[in-house]
Formats: sequence, structure tokens, C-alpha cells
Amino acid sequence: MLYNLTIKRNLYADLTQDIELKLDEADNQAEKTDTHYGHKNVFKRLENRV
Repeated sequence: MLYNLTIKRNLYADLTQDIELKLDEADNQAEKTDTHYGHKNVFKRLENRV
């Protein structure tokens, strides 16, 4: 049972590592600027990229 939990935890970590890196990158960029975007603007920009 413990082995299965370890496997699942490692798999989850592998799947989310890239997302965490991108969120950290976004946090670092946000600290460097006073510009703020509302959620509608952010999601509209994402929709335009896809």
C-alpha cells in the first residue's frame, strides 16, 4: 500500500512539475511590474493563443 502511494505521489509530482515552474515564473514576473490584468483579460489572451 505504501509503495502504491509513493508511486502515485511521484507520478503526480512529475505531471505537475512543469505547471509549478510556469507558476513560479509568472510570480517572478509579477513581482517585477506594477501592471495587473483582470481574469477576463488573462483568459482572453490565452484564448487568442490557442
